[in-house]
Amino acid sequence: MANQRPNLNIQGLDPDTAAACALFEEYPLDRQAIGADSGTEVQLILAGGFNHFSQMLALAAAQTAHYANGRPPRLVLFDHPDEAEGELRGRFPQAEAAARFVFTGLKLASPAGQERLARDVQKEDRLTTLVFRDEQPPQGLPAWLPPWSGRENILILALAGDVDNHPMREFMKPGEAGFNIRLFRADALDRQALKIDETARILHGYYNARYPGEPNAGPWEKLEPEARRNNYWQALHLSAKLRAVGCRFTPRTEAIAGEEPVTWFNDLEIETLARMEHNRWQANRSLAGYRPGLRDDRRLFHPDLRPYEDLEEDVKDKDRLFIRALPDLAERLGRIIVRREKHESG
Repeated sequence: MANQRPNLNIQGLDPDTAAACALFEEYPLDRQAIGADSGTEVQLILAGGFNHFSQMLALAAAQTAHYANGRPPRLVLFDHPDEAEGELRGRFPQAEAAARFVFTGLKLASPAGQERLARDVQKEDRLTTLVFRDEQPPQGLPAWLPPWSGRENILILALAGDVDNHPMREFMKPGEAGFNIRLFRADALDRQALKIDETARILHGYYNARYPGEPNAGPWEKLEPEARRNNYWQALHLSAKLRAVGCRFTPRTEAIAGEEPVTWFNDLEIETLARMEHNRWQANRSLAGYRPGLRDDRRLFHPDLRPYEDLEEDVKDKDRLFIRALPDLAERLGRIIVRREKHESG
């Protein structure tokens, strides 16, 4: 996607992964509560090449775009090199267990690409985010873009080299057709990246205290990069969990009038969020190459790679305990959980 290199300095995490996490923290792929009964399918469309940053965007979505309705994300790629599909499937042979990958083989700006985009976006049950590269300011909008401006079911994120002086800013004024377009720079997401980093460290501390004998327990500084990334994926998923039950994280001083602090979740909410956490974990293990079977970390087998409903109660309890701990984890981060609206999970 971009030739520029993000310069986010997050210990032990490569800049592209940090920037991908930060982008989806700033612009969540769900953007709204997706309840258990929702038919919504979340879709990420990537255009402008398939370099390492693009790959990390796809990986972040495959790792974290798992919601209460159980529908996996759909990832659609335009402008990718011919070898991209083989490389991705070679690196992540179990990828289809985490997300639906669609390699179009088309240029987004071509007539065939526009026809394909129309088919992919126009389904009413799809909530789409389209990320494309626009580093060199055009005279106006890219020729293919206007039909998609102003549509409520698509958010368009343009990776730009000069955000402040980009001509598209004039088109993005409140009330204009381009209200669904945002410009961003991959190296200007430090605040969100640092928030994810802090949350990941707190989550690892919880894991250490609860499961000291597990392979990935131990000091943060001594974790392998892959183990650290796993904490980042879990941290990035927290806000989606809370949205599913009508809640959000906020600094205590920034709660809005009428929002009530949440110190516990009811049983239905706990089951909803525990199922979401299990689905996220399944995606994580599948992308790491694990398959169902008796646990063997060397040969990449794990017995819990199956639907939440089929798990033993003691296995489900691990996810339930984690959900019950969220209000305490929020306090350790200097935040609280507030309920944004009356909500029932189902």
